[in-house]
Amino acid sequence: MLDEAILQETLKRYPKEISKEKLCKLCHISKRAAKYYLDNGVIPCRSNGQATHKYAIRTRDAITFLRRRDACPDAFRITIRSCPRRGKKKEPPDLQ
Repeated sequence: MLDEAILQETLKRYPKEISKEKLCKLCHISKRAAKYYLDNGVIPCRSNGQATHKYAIRTRDAITFLRRRDACPDAFRITIRSCPRRGKKKEPPDLQ
């Protein structure tokens, strides 16, 4: 269970907008999970379309995500089907 006082302190400590890296540290999630949540609208963000520093996330939205995840953790589980690997499967070698 999240402590509301800790969440309020977090809002004061962090800037109004945070990067994906800070989101990962704040929510204790991997970069891949953060990208999945941001790309699929689970956590609202502003995207500038660049390859680096692409996302700007409001700290308030990250706190809302933490509250929702704490209330229902199974709803935020990422399965293999929902987050596919980046690389393609290698074809088996042709044995002739």
